[in-house]
Amino acid sequence: MAEDLLTALGAHIAQNLGASVRAARVAFGELTLEAEAADIVSLLTFLRDDAECRFVCFIDICGVDRPARQKRFDVVYHLLSPYKNTRIRVKV
Repeated sequence: MAEDLLTALGAHIAQNLGASVRAARVAFGELTLEAEAADIVSLLTFLRDDAECRFVCFIDICGVDRPARQKRFDVVYHLLSPYKNTRIRVKV
């Protein structure tokens, strides 16, 4: 059931942000969004301000190095919505 809610939330975010969100999937009990780096400010602002999201708590930010890829670095943001008791991961 929780996975269905996260999938619906991912669809809501993707519908509202269009091409800014490259992918939305549920992994390890959290919604993971893959986004364009150039759109990160508008994406995070939407996640904070939208009534369906309300991700107001910034948990952390980290980097991932994947040397085998041409674009080897990812920046990963972890956010929490205490109002919805939901976590989200955003990769750019």
